[in-house]
Amino acid sequence: MALDLPNDRGGGTGFVLAQGTVVTCAHVVAGADTVHGRVAQSGQELTLTLSAEQWHRAANGLDIAFLRFGPERLSPPPPHALTSPHTASGDRLWVFGHPRGDYRAGQWAALEHQGESRLAFDDPMPMLRGYGTPVGEGFSGSPVVDERTGAVCGMLARSNKAGSAHLIPLSEILARHPAPEPPVAWLNALNDNQIRAGGFRHPGPALRDYLRAAREGADEHPYAAILTEAGDVPLSTVYVRQDASRAPDADTEDPRRRHTRRNRPAESVLADHRHVLFTGGAGVGKSSLLRRLTHVCATAWLEEPAQAPPYMPVRVAAAQLTDRPFPEAMATAVGRDLPGLRRSPQPELFDTGPLPNVDWLVCVDGLDEVLDPDERAGVIRLVQRWAREPHLRFVVASRSLVTAENVRLQLLGWAQDATAPVEERIAAAERVFAYPRPPWFTLAADPATPPRLRLAICAQMPSAGRHNRIPLARALATDSSLPTKVRAPAAALLAYDLGEEGRRLLQELSAPGRGVAEAHLAVGAAWEELDIGVEAVAAYQRVLKDERADARHRVDAAARLARRREARGTARQALRAVLYGERAPVAARVDAAEHLVAMHEQAEAHLGLLRLTLELPPESAERDRITGMLPADLRTVATRLSNATSAAASA
Repeated sequence: MALDLPNDRGGGTGFVLAQGTVVTCAHVVAGADTVHGRVAQSGQELTLTLSAEQWHRAANGLDIAFLRFGPERLSPPPPHALTSPHTASGDRLWVFGHPRGDYRAGQWAALEHQGESRLAFDDPMPMLRGYGTPVGEGFSGSPVVDERTGAVCGMLARSNKAGSAHLIPLSEILARHPAPEPPVAWLNALNDNQIRAGGFRHPGPALRDYLRAAREGADEHPYAAILTEAGDVPLSTVYVRQDASRAPDADTEDPRRRHTRRNRPAESVLADHRHVLFTGGAGVGKSSLLRRLTHVCATAWLEEPAQAPPYMPVRVAAAQLTDRPFPEAMATAVGRDLPGLRRSPQPELFDTGPLPNVDWLVCVDGLDEVLDPDERAGVIRLVQRWAREPHLRFVVASRSLVTAENVRLQLLGWAQDATAPVEERIAAAERVFAYPRPPWFTLAADPATPPRLRLAICAQMPSAGRHNRIPLARALATDSSLPTKVRAPAAALLAYDLGEEGRRLLQELSAPGRGVAEAHLAVGAAWEELDIGVEAVAAYQRVLKDERADARHRVDAAARLARRREARGTARQALRAVLYGERAPVAARVDAAEHLVAMHEQAEAHLGLLRLTLELPPESAERDRITGMLPADLRTVATRLSNATSAAASA
């Protein structure tokens, strides 16, 4: 802001420190009660007032004055500056001032930070020294921005024609005026390095990109695959609050007092505990809870960063943590599970907190779904090890584990309990699916209700409604007119509730030659839910033997087989076949490579991806993305081969 004293008695520069306050050098406005100001960005003119209490000048170089104005008189009010005291020798500094005479409308000057200076030995106030573009009369009071942080670090007070300049440090200004809330528009203009260097509690471009993708991914309904007839159903529109109660301690707790344990909203547990294990039976909403935590937290950081919790969420399946170092596993999982990302994250992102004094909240889902006991123990050891890091917090969701695994986790303290009233759950379901409000049993039993929606309602029924769920599940599982991908999960529900009848139905559905690949995948998943691995493996192997199965289904079946030690050889062979199959879609071949990497077959995967890059057009965006997945040495090879191919084609 250009400042001019009455009667053309002088002037200088100032900047808006907070709404209604402009700061400048005291010597610029000495002897004046009012000052004329003009905002460089908008051209707005205003009158500022100065009182004796807001004038601070001393022989040690202190030279500060605070001018007041009524922000309500300006529309829009001028934006205030973003400030950060973080600056260091060697930093590039930028000064914007209003010189007297020519270029009064504003001029930039560049300086290099060269440390601190003091006017005398006994001077308690150090001044920041910069050297660079000579600045003259009119620049006093100019804001000085550190390029490394993108924020104002001080105010220019003294300079000479040789290019030396001295600044009032920001700390001296803020010691006499409270710092305002950082302007969000200015923060959004910074890059990630500037955000971190300035110590701002605000997500930079890369983190905002991640948070948007994480929020979108977390809002996908866990039953989206079976709700296609009901349309796109965001989880946020149907979520019913989950309650939790402290897990019982069989050794110390009086059994007569266990019923007195109080429930509380599950999300609130994080206010008291850094690490939490949520346990509960099938269908009580463990995965939905982790999705809800991710969605709410990401939304807070995107919309109101100043009020966001002291952690950022990252949701990952436990099975994705079994075979590589933790930061690398996290980066791979995020890149794979969030297709909306503009750029895949690097492992270094998880080496420290996302922002100063902000932790990563790692939401690990499905620990019980790691079926191999050794691999599950490896995940538990990994969580134990990384939970000691000060920038990581863990929320683990699982069905009940054996006592030894609970003890080893050392994250116990709270267990999820499905205590939401049935009426509340059904009201949410009816609201989402845009159905009238008949009783929930009638809705699920009505043949006019789409089968997949009936299955979804049936699966969501609490254990207290088991006597109602059994006839509904039986009707779905035995209806030969329905697809296997509906009948198989229904049979699995029957197996939970009745045992033998459900298993028999699953065996019938698994008969060779019955159904297409997608149906066999559904049956295999149902067997896995029952922890009957032999039948699950058989179902997935039928997918690989089905000549009509497309590459996507083959990759899916192979990936599930890879989780079982006895079938890993078959899984490797199937994934290699897809990776090197020229007729397979690019996306399926990339997925096959990623699964091979997860199986420690990096060389095979990388060579397959290298071959794939040579098959794609040089200008292809897919080719660039796949090349970026290769290690540095193979990226160089891919680039050279691409250039050679292009040169040959031109010739």
